[in-house]
Amino acid sequence: MNAAPDAKQGVASAVNDTTREVGAALGIAVAGSILAAHYADVVTPKLAVFPEPLRGPASESLAQAVKVSEHLGPQGHQLVDVAKISFVDAMHSSVFALALSIAVAAVLVGLWAPGRDGEQLPVVRRLSSRPSPSSSDDELGGPVGQHHDGGVRAPAGDRR
Repeated sequence: MNAAPDAKQGVASAVNDTTREVGAALGIAVAGSILAAHYADVVTPKLAVFPEPLRGPASESLAQAVKVSEHLGPQGHQLVDVAKISFVDAMHSSVFALALSIAVAAVLVGLWAPGRDGEQLPVVRRLSSRPSPSSSDDELGGPVGQHHDGGVRAPAGDRR
Protein backbone atom coordinates (compact mmCIF):
# COMPACT_ATOMS: atom_id res chain seq x y z
CA MET A 1 0.00 0.00 0.00
CA ASN A 2 2.86 2.37 0.66
CA ALA A 3 3.96 2.11 -2.96
CA ALA A 4 0.61 3.40 -4.24
CA PRO A 5 0.10 7.15 -4.54
CA ASP A 6 -2.15 8.68 -1.87
CA ALA A 7 -4.94 9.28 -4.38
CA LYS A 8 -4.91 5.62 -5.45
CA GLN A 9 -4.62 3.89 -2.06
CA GLY A 10 -8.35 3.21 -1.85
CA VAL A 11 -8.30 1.50 -5.23
CA ALA A 12 -5.14 -0.41 -4.32
CA SER A 13 -6.76 -1.58 -1.09
CA ALA A 14 -9.89 -2.72 -2.93
CA VAL A 15 -7.83 -4.64 -5.50
CA ASN A 16 -5.82 -6.22 -2.68
CA ASP A 17 -8.99 -7.31 -0.84
CA THR A 18 -10.64 -8.64 -3.99
CA THR A 19 -7.56 -10.60 -4.98
CA ARG A 20 -7.29 -12.12 -1.52
CA GLU A 21 -10.98 -13.09 -1.41
CA VAL A 22 -11.05 -14.55 -4.92
CA GLY A 23 -7.83 -16.44 -4.22
CA ALA A 24 -9.24 -17.87 -1.01
CA ALA A 25 -12.47 -18.95 -2.71
CA LEU A 26 -10.62 -20.57 -5.61
CA GLY A 27 -8.16 -22.21 -3.23
CA ILE A 28 -10.97 -23.73 -1.18
CA ALA A 29 -12.76 -24.90 -4.32
CA VAL A 30 -9.64 -26.50 -5.78
CA ALA A 31 -8.63 -28.08 -2.47
CA GLY A 32 -12.15 -29.44 -1.92
CA SER A 33 -12.34 -30.86 -5.42
CA ILE A 34 -8.98 -32.59 -5.09
CA LEU A 35 -9.94 -33.89 -1.65
CA ALA A 36 -13.29 -35.29 -2.80
CA ALA A 37 -11.92 -36.88 -5.96
CA HIS A 38 -8.91 -38.43 -4.24
CA TYR A 39 -11.02 -39.69 -1.30
CA ALA A 40 -13.38 -41.49 -3.67
CA ASP A 41 -10.46 -42.97 -5.65
CA VAL A 42 -8.72 -44.25 -2.51
CA VAL A 43 -11.71 -45.50 -0.51
CA THR A 44 -13.71 -47.20 -3.28
CA PRO A 45 -11.41 -50.25 -3.74
CA LYS A 46 -11.22 -50.72 0.04
CA LEU A 47 -15.01 -50.87 0.31
CA ALA A 48 -15.26 -54.14 -1.64
CA VAL A 49 -15.46 -56.14 1.61
CA PHE A 50 -18.59 -54.27 2.74
CA PRO A 51 -22.19 -54.86 1.59
CA GLU A 52 -23.06 -53.31 -1.80
CA PRO A 53 -25.77 -50.86 -0.59
CA LEU A 54 -23.30 -49.22 1.82
CA ARG A 55 -20.45 -48.71 -0.65
CA GLY A 56 -21.98 -45.77 -2.54
CA PRO A 57 -22.76 -43.57 0.47
CA ALA A 58 -19.49 -44.51 2.20
CA SER A 59 -17.48 -43.47 -0.86
CA GLU A 60 -19.06 -39.99 -1.00
CA SER A 61 -17.53 -38.54 2.18
CA LEU A 62 -16.11 -39.34 5.58
CA ALA A 63 -19.30 -38.09 7.24
CA GLN A 64 -21.42 -40.45 5.13
CA ALA A 65 -19.09 -43.34 5.93
CA VAL A 66 -19.43 -42.68 9.66
CA LYS A 67 -23.21 -42.45 9.33
CA VAL A 68 -23.34 -45.73 7.38
CA SER A 69 -21.05 -47.43 9.92
CA GLU A 70 -23.66 -46.97 12.63
CA HIS A 71 -25.84 -49.57 10.87
CA LEU A 72 -23.11 -52.16 10.35
CA GLY A 73 -22.57 -53.41 13.88
CA PRO A 74 -19.09 -54.85 14.50
CA GLN A 75 -17.96 -54.15 10.92
CA GLY A 76 -18.75 -50.45 11.45
CA HIS A 77 -15.46 -49.74 13.22
CA GLN A 78 -13.55 -51.25 10.32
CA LEU A 79 -15.46 -49.02 7.88
CA VAL A 80 -14.72 -45.91 9.94
CA ASP A 81 -11.02 -46.80 10.07
CA VAL A 82 -10.88 -47.33 6.29
CA ALA A 83 -12.72 -44.04 5.68
CA LYS A 84 -10.49 -42.07 8.07
CA ILE A 85 -7.28 -43.41 6.53
CA SER A 86 -8.58 -42.63 3.04
CA PHE A 87 -9.63 -39.14 4.11
CA VAL A 88 -6.22 -38.36 5.60
CA ASP A 89 -4.54 -39.63 2.43
CA ALA A 90 -6.81 -37.43 0.33
CA MET A 91 -6.16 -34.46 2.61
CA HIS A 92 -2.41 -34.91 2.13
CA SER A 93 -2.87 -34.79 -1.64
CA SER A 94 -5.03 -31.70 -1.39
CA VAL A 95 -2.59 -29.84 0.86
CA PHE A 96 0.33 -30.86 -1.35
CA ALA A 97 -1.44 -29.46 -4.43
CA LEU A 98 -2.08 -26.17 -2.61
CA ALA A 99 1.51 -25.99 -1.37
CA LEU A 100 2.80 -26.62 -4.87
CA SER A 101 0.60 -23.88 -6.35
CA ILE A 102 1.71 -21.45 -3.64
CA ALA A 103 5.37 -22.29 -4.31
CA VAL A 104 4.95 -21.73 -8.05
CA ALA A 105 3.11 -18.44 -7.43
CA ALA A 106 5.83 -17.30 -5.01
CA VAL A 107 8.55 -18.02 -7.55
CA LEU A 108 6.65 -16.16 -10.28
CA VAL A 109 6.02 -13.16 -8.04
CA GLY A 110 9.64 -13.21 -6.91
CA LEU A 111 10.82 -13.14 -10.51
CA TRP A 112 8.20 -10.76 -11.92
CA ALA A 113 7.74 -8.18 -9.16
CA PRO A 114 10.03 -5.19 -9.03
CA GLY A 115 12.69 -5.16 -6.33
CA ARG A 116 13.39 -2.49 -3.74
CA ASP A 117 15.04 -0.40 -6.41
CA GLY A 118 11.77 -0.40 -8.39
CA GLU A 119 13.30 -2.40 -11.24
CA GLN A 120 12.41 -5.87 -12.43
CA LEU A 121 15.06 -8.45 -13.20
CA PRO A 122 16.81 -7.74 -16.55
CA VAL A 123 15.40 -10.92 -18.11
CA VAL A 124 11.84 -9.94 -17.15
CA ARG A 125 12.35 -6.39 -18.42
CA ARG A 126 13.49 -7.75 -21.79
CA LEU A 127 10.51 -10.09 -22.02
CA SER A 128 7.97 -7.44 -21.06
CA SER A 129 9.42 -4.64 -23.20
CA ARG A 130 8.86 -6.22 -26.60
CA PRO A 131 7.70 -3.56 -29.01
CA SER A 132 4.06 -3.81 -29.98
CA PRO A 133 3.19 -3.42 -33.65
CA SER A 134 2.13 0.08 -34.60
CA SER A 135 -1.12 0.85 -36.34
CA SER A 136 0.71 1.09 -39.69
CA ASP A 137 2.02 -2.49 -39.34
CA ASP A 138 0.19 -5.45 -40.77
CA GLU A 139 -0.21 -9.01 -39.46
CA LEU A 140 3.34 -9.85 -40.59
CA GLY A 141 4.76 -7.22 -38.24
CA GLY A 142 6.09 -4.81 -40.87
CA PRO A 143 4.88 -1.61 -42.47
CA VAL A 144 2.14 -2.25 -45.00
CA GLY A 145 4.00 -0.50 -47.79
CA GLN A 146 6.90 -2.96 -47.64
CA HIS A 147 4.85 -6.03 -48.57
CA HIS A 148 3.99 -7.18 -52.06
CA ASP A 149 0.22 -7.02 -52.47
CA GLY A 150 -0.06 -9.15 -55.60
CA GLY A 151 -1.06 -6.21 -57.80
CA VAL A 152 -4.07 -5.21 -55.72
CA ARG A 153 -3.55 -1.62 -54.65
CA ALA A 154 -7.15 -0.66 -53.96
CA PRO A 155 -7.95 0.57 -50.45
CA ALA A 156 -10.24 -1.55 -48.36
CA GLY A 157 -13.92 -0.81 -48.73
CA ASP A 158 -13.82 0.67 -52.27
CA ARG A 159 -16.77 0.01 -54.53
CA ARG A 160 -16.17 -1.36 -57.98
